[in-house]
Amino acid sequence: DGAGTDIAGAYDNGTGVATVTCTAVCAAGETYTLDYTAVVPQADPSNFGGVLFVLHLEGTIAAGNTAPVAVDDTLSPDPAYNSSTFVRISPAANDTDADAGEQATLTAVCPNNGTKGTVTDNGDSTCDYLPNAGAIGTDSFTYTVSDVNGATDTGTVNVTITDQEAPVISITAGTDSVEAGGSWTDAGATATDNYDDNATVTANITATGTVDTSTVGTYTVTYTATDAAGNTSTADRTVTVTADVTAPVITVTSGTDSVVIGGSWTDAGATATDNLDSSVTVSTSGTVDVNTIGSYTITYTATDTAGNTATTTRTVSITATPDTTPPVVTVTAGTDTIIAGNSWTDAGATATDDVDGTLSVTASGSVNTSTVGSYTITYTATDSAGNIGTATRIVTITAAPDTTPPVITVTAGTDSVVIGSSWTDAGATATDNVDSSVTVNTSGSVDVNTVGSYTITYTATDAAGNVATPATRTVTVTAAPPADTTPPVITVTVGTDSIEAGDSWTDAGATATDDVDGTLSPSASGSVDTRTAGTYTITYTATDNAGNVETATRTVTVTADVTAPVITVAPGTDSVVVGAAWTDAGATATDNLDTSVIVAVSGSVDINTAGSYTVTYGASDAAGNAATATRVVTVTAAADNDDENIFGCSMSPTPINASNAADWWVVAGFIGFMAVRRRKEKEQS
Repeated sequence: DGAGTDIAGAYDNGTGVATVTCTAVCAAGETYTLDYTAVVPQADPSNFGGVLFVLHLEGTIAAGNTAPVAVDDTLSPDPAYNSSTFVRISPAANDTDADAGEQATLTAVCPNNGTKGTVTDNGDSTCDYLPNAGAIGTDSFTYTVSDVNGATDTGTVNVTITDQEAPVISITAGTDSVEAGGSWTDAGATATDNYDDNATVTANITATGTVDTSTVGTYTVTYTATDAAGNTSTADRTVTVTADVTAPVITVTSGTDSVVIGGSWTDAGATATDNLDSSVTVSTSGTVDVNTIGSYTITYTATDTAGNTATTTRTVSITATPDTTPPVVTVTAGTDTIIAGNSWTDAGATATDDVDGTLSVTASGSVNTSTVGSYTITYTATDSAGNIGTATRIVTITAAPDTTPPVITVTAGTDSVVIGSSWTDAGATATDNVDSSVTVNTSGSVDVNTVGSYTITYTATDAAGNVATPATRTVTVTAAPPADTTPPVITVTVGTDSIEAGDSWTDAGATATDDVDGTLSPSASGSVDTRTAGTYTITYTATDNAGNVETATRTVTVTADVTAPVITVAPGTDSVVVGAAWTDAGATATDNLDTSVIVAVSGSVDINTAGSYTVTYGASDAAGNAATATRVVTVTAAADNDDENIFGCSMSPTPINASNAADWWVVAGFIGFMAVRRRKEKEQS
C-alpha cells in the first residue's frame, strides 16, 4: 500500500515467519498491509488441522539505521614496575551514534592486541590495560563499538606509559650523635626505584647540609634522589653534636727518671692533646731533690676550654748507686698439683728489690683444671731501674695424686775461683717420676770480689706440689795467687827418630806440664821429608795461662837409601817337553823409595835340548842398591812309549779347507815320545 512503493512479502509455512521486504524505494512513514492464507494440515488435528487461517500484517516503514562513530581514546597508566596495577577504560563512553536514543546503549569489545601491556575485556563494555613490567613509552589497542542494531565501528585506545613514582630513599644507619670534637662520617643513603636501576639512582643521590663537630647543636643532612623520569624524593638525617665531656689526654715525655744522688735531672715534661681544642697547656707541680735519696712525684695537669681536666704523674727515683740487680721473685707456696676437675687458686708470688724494697708482681699464663697436663705461670717484677726478675710456677693437673718429690742433680762446674774472676752458675737439673719437666729454682749469690765460701741452694717442686730435698753448691772465692813466671816443662816422647830414606815416620809427640795450670797440650811445627836424606827438626811449644812459653825440639835423621829393590818372579810354565814352546812370564820389582824400577833379564832356554836352564832377573834402584832373582826352566825328553800308534795329534790352523794355504800337524806318540812336525800342503777334503 502507498504510491510508488513496492512491498514484497513472504511467509514460511514451516516456521510461521513472515518477511516483509522493500523491493524499491521505501520512504519512512509509509504504511503497508499484507494478508497471507494458511491451512493447518489434517494430520495435525491438535493444531486445528484442516482449519483455514488468514495472516494479516500491517506496518509502517521506519527510518534507516546509522552506524555508531568510534572516537579514539587515550590512557596514561603508571608502569607500576613489578606490580599488578591496571587502568580501566570505557571506550564507548565518548563514541557517538546519529540514531536517536542509541548513543546511550552503545557497547564496546576490546581484543588483547597491545604490545606493551595486556588488554582484558570485562564483558561490560569496560576494558582493563595492565602495562608489562618495566614497560615505558607508547602503546595502543583497538576496540569495536556496536549499536543495538548491530552496526559497528572500530576505534583505537592510545596508551602513553610514564613513570610517575619517585624513588624511595633509605638512610643508612650511622653514628648520628657525637661529642663535640669527635669525628663524624656521613653513612649516606640508598635509593630504590620502581623502574630505574637501584644502583644508578643511589649513585646519583645528592646530600646537602653540613655538620660542625666542633660546635654543639643539631644538624640536618638532606638526601635527594631523582629517577630518569624526573620524579624526586628527599629524606633527612639528624645529627646531634653534644657538649664536650672528654678530658685531654696527657702523654708523659720519655726521660731519665732514675738518677744517682748528686746527679742532675731535667724534667722531660709532658704534652696534651684534646678531642676538640687544638692546643692545650700542661701545668707541672712537684719537685725533685737530687741530693736526697727517695722517690719523687711530678704531677702534670691539663684542662680544655670545656673545663675537662686530666692529670698524670712521673715518678723520679734518686738512688745511692746504679741499680743493676733484678728483683728477687719468690713463688708463694701453694697447691700446684691437683686432680683434674678440682679447683685451683694461684697462690701468687712476692718480689723484693735491694733498692726499691717490695715490688708488685704480675702473673701470666693460665691453668685448665679440666685437662690433664702441665701448665706454667710466670711471675714478673720490674724495679724502678728497669731490672726484671722472673719466677715460674708449674701447675700439674693429674689423673691420680703424685706424692713423690723431684730429685735434684747439681751440674758439675768450676766452683773455686780467684777473687776478681768471673763465675757462672752451672745450675742444676731435676727429674720427676710424673712430670717430664721440673723447674729448678736457685737462691743465693756469689760475690767474686770478696774472698769466702758461698752457698747456692737449688729447690724444685713438681706439679703435684711435692718439694724436692734442696741441693747446694759451695763456691769458694780464693785470694789471688802469686804471679806465675815459671814456663811449662816439655818432655819429648821417645820415638824412632832415625829412618832410612823411603821409610815412614810418625811423630811421637811431646807432653807439657805447668806448676800452676797442670797438664798442657803443646803444639808442633816443622816437617820431615822421608824421601830425602838429611836432618830435620820438629819444634814443640807450650804456653801456660800466664803467657809463659817453653819450647823443645826433636831431631829426625833420614839416612841414605841402602835397601835393594824386591824382585817378584811372575808365575809361569817352567817345565816343558823338548820341542815345545816356552814363553818367559817375566818379573816385577818394587822399591822402598823409587816408584818405578826396571828389571833386566839374562839367560836363555833351548827348548830343543833337554836340560835345566836359569833365567836371571836383575834390578837396581836410584841409590844403586841391586837385587837379583832367578827362574829355573826344565826342558825334558819325550817319555818312553812302546805303543807305535799315534795317540795324540793336533792341527794348526784348523780346519783343512780351501781357505788355508797349508796346515801343520803336530804329532806326538811315537816310540821315544818323539815329537814330529810336518807340513801338509792344502787338501780339498
